[in-house]
Amino acid sequence: MLFLLLCLFSLFLLTVPAEPAVLVLSGGGEIEGELLNPSETEPAYYNVKTADGLVLRIKSDAVVKVQNAAEDTQSEYRRQYDAEAPFSENTVEKHLYWAEWCSARRLPDQANLHWQRVLELAPEQISARNALGYVKTENGWENQRERMESRGFIKSDGRWKTRQQIETESALENQKKARLQWEKKIAGLTGKLPNESAEKELLSIDDPAAAAPLIGIIRREKNSRKRLPLFHVLIRLEEAMVIPLLLEEPSDDVRESGMDLLNRQFKTNPDWKRLVQNICSGYLRRGEHINPAAKMLADWDCYEAVPELIGALITVEKIVRKVESPTTMGNGGMNFSPGVQTISEMKKTENTAVLSALQKLTGQNFQFDQTAWQNWNRRKQVILPFNLRRI
Repeated sequence: MLFLLLCLFSLFLLTVPAEPAVLVLSGGGEIEGELLNPSETEPAYYNVKTADGLVLRIKSDAVVKVQNAAEDTQSEYRRQYDAEAPFSENTVEKHLYWAEWCSARRLPDQANLHWQRVLELAPEQISARNALGYVKTENGWENQRERMESRGFIKSDGRWKTRQQIETESALENQKKARLQWEKKIAGLTGKLPNESAEKELLSIDDPAAAAPLIGIIRREKNSRKRLPLFHVLIRLEEAMVIPLLLEEPSDDVRESGMDLLNRQFKTNPDWKRLVQNICSGYLRRGEHINPAAKMLADWDCYEAVPELIGALITVEKIVRKVESPTTMGNGGMNFSPGVQTISEMKKTENTAVLSALQKLTGQNFQFDQTAWQNWNRRKQVILPFNLRRI
């Protein structure tokens, strides 16, 4: 048990971010290493990993002070620099020394000052040119900033980008913020339904940025009564995704109400009619939500969809089920427990909504005889937009 606890403790220590530190002990002396529990404000123990890999557990009352080794080291470097660098000779050699000294000790601002001074004294000095990002071109020395800016790039978020990229990223970020704001607002209003004022505010939404959050909330909302006003808003926003959402809507009442509103608002719009036909025909070909798709095609007078409707008149589905096999007799008359066997069956479904759509669009009725429908369709060689019911 003790071994397990030690293993778990070791694993915990490995997952905690460590900080370099110096522990000043009350009895005198210091311990330098990585502090493994830096986030604890008043720890009972300090867990320190030394350079040798040894993990020490020291009681807090034995520690006078905990110093951040990295910060202390940087401070010491800066003090040394401030005390010595200003009094150095103004020569290439001295500025090179301090530039390299500062670079090695992570003092970039001070290092750049000395690299720049080196170039003022010796414009062709290679180390300084490289350190400051210069490259030799046919036009002379150019640093990265000058080169990129001359090509129209702008430094943004640590990367060089075109103005168009920056504008696109900014627009996308604004869209994301708007979606999040609408997501929060719509979710809040939906949660208050059927409150009359909440529904009124919901139905007043006219910002296209609200469409994506509406789609997500419709898909997640389990209460059909709350989905209906959401569909109404989505239709008013002229969002094409409302078509597949209505086809997949599980509630007949919500689907019928949404389809009726969509029909009344956009049926005379040729672009919306093409959308309806393309999307619904796709559902017919995939064998998904066939009956709602067929009804919408008929409601929108989509005569061009007749071939797809004929193909979807009868659907065949493979049903796989497992049944117990009969009990068998083994050698010596011993009974074996019954086994399980898999049986596959083909299930045919006559889609009544598809037949109704065909009857409405063509004025014909061959019932569920697909061959008769196909023969009729070949004979007619329909050229749209003639109304089949007048042929």
